[in-house]
Amino acid sequence: MKKKILLIGARGEIGRTLLSKLKTSYKVFPTSSKKNKNFLYLKLEGKTDKWPKLEKIDIIIFLGGITKILECERDKVGSKKINVYGLKKVIKMYKNSKTQIIFFFNNCCI
Repeated sequence: MKKKILLIGARGEIGRTLLSKLKTSYKVFPTSSKKNKNFLYLKLEGKTDKWPKLEKIDIIIFLGGITKILECERDKVGSKKINVYGLKKVIKMYKNSKTQIIFFFNNCCI
């Protein structure tokens, strides 16, 4: 059986590339903060009860967040909600499972 990967931030540059490479060998659940029929809708700043409910996930690759420096500077509170607290919510949600979490971040926006 293929391992299941939750790919948070699948519409970004790295996410799109990873999605195209991973989907041949894994069952990938790509997410986006924008509604799209090919992606699970996931707003990191939203409440976790609104997040998609998924069966056992083996791996989470966390690429989501605001990466544009000017946008982070203009909205420090909003970018912290997404970039810091969004990741913390994912970790908290899966900490008692055997899910491996891999995250990437850009330190200029945290």
